[in-house]
Amino acid sequence: QRLLARISGLDGMALRTGRLSDGDWPRLDDAMTELGALPLKFLFGVSAVEDLRAQARRLKAAGALDVLVVDYLQLLQTAQRFQEEYLRVGHVSKALKAIALDLHIVVIALAQVGRSAQGKMPTMAELRSSGEIEQDADGILFLHRPDGPGDRSVDPDDKQFFEAYAQNGYQYMAIDVAKQRQGQTGTINLLFDPAHMIYSSIERKRR
Repeated sequence: QRLLARISGLDGMALRTGRLSDGDWPRLDDAMTELGALPLKFLFGVSAVEDLRAQARRLKAAGALDVLVVDYLQLLQTAQRFQEEYLRVGHVSKALKAIALDLHIVVIALAQVGRSAQGKMPTMAELRSSGEIEQDADGILFLHRPDGPGDRSVDPDDKQFFEAYAQNGYQYMAIDVAKQRQGQTGTINLLFDPAHMIYSSIERKRR
């Protein structure tokens, strides 16, 4: 539904509730055709990292795997038994890194952060359950949605427009590149359109 909202430009809530006008259906039909042609495969039945590795190997052998997205890391189980949760999560993290290296693919793993990060930009210390994630990852990005223009993650040039963004249906987002082995770190700001699941850059005129 999120992908269809993005491709068709239709409101996501309208798609979920079925409140579509006669003119919306052709747009939805075109979006479904476009989405159906994309090389995307969803593995909803995979719950253990060992099963994920086996599926990834088969897809890679068939020439059908370039990028693997895991939503989300802490949900993945493992056939091995660990008494402590942080040991299990660390094992899963290392297993995902091994998949990336062995199959020569990009692995993007979404992860939870601790409750202490609520209301502010998270840090690597707040990656939930294990410090292994920080060690294994080549890059780490944190998302934060500021509540108001006074949030320290808001770009000074954007403060005066913060409320206008919200009134126009956008959510102001801050993305912190906390770790990047091959490049710079730092914070960038984007606008998120939740109705259509689209992130957009912010156009600024600087003196």
